[in-house]
Amino acid sequence: PIPFLVTLTPLTQPRPTALSYGGTGRAAGFALTGTPNMPFRDLPRLLGHEYAHRWFVSAGADQANSYWLTEGFNDWFSAQAMLRTGDWDAARWVRAFNATLKRHATSSALDLTAQQRFDRFWSDQAAQQFPYDEGQLTATILDAQLRASGKPGLLPLLADINRGGGLGDRARAEAAIE
Repeated sequence: PIPFLVTLTPLTQPRPTALSYGGTGRAAGFALTGTPNMPFRDLPRLLGHEYAHRWFVSAGADQANSYWLTEGFNDWFSAQAMLRTGDWDAARWVRAFNATLKRHATSSALDLTAQQRFDRFWSDQAAQQFPYDEGQLTATILDAQLRASGKPGLLPLLADINRGGGLGDRARAEAAIE
């Protein structure tokens, strides 16, 4: 949509080494926050992730329960975009993917039920990160399975769902992915 709004709000640092940055993306823009020491090398991925929320839009009151799709698939998508545009080389992509695998495998939320993770989402950092990683890993597996079966991969499937207005519609997206 036009106009597309992007804002940046600086965060104050409680101590000089404190580091924090992030964003909130929507279909018509996104808001970023960050401490002055945010590493510039992380900015393209953050911008790409937030911009991709034009596709991966949270909808409804049950947003956190859909983060495996709206955030996790978005993480997969933005990593693919970084690789395809040349902003990341294969080694950088592998490091990022290995970090996701390690974080997921060692997560204190791994043994929680889905409902427990959802209940703790806003108070437990591991429970909050879990659907991001779960979605990214699921998207990676689905992409590999589609390619192994002779199909073009997950990206064209997501594009088709999006053309139908469906990436914010969890039930529609899940049905297409299934």
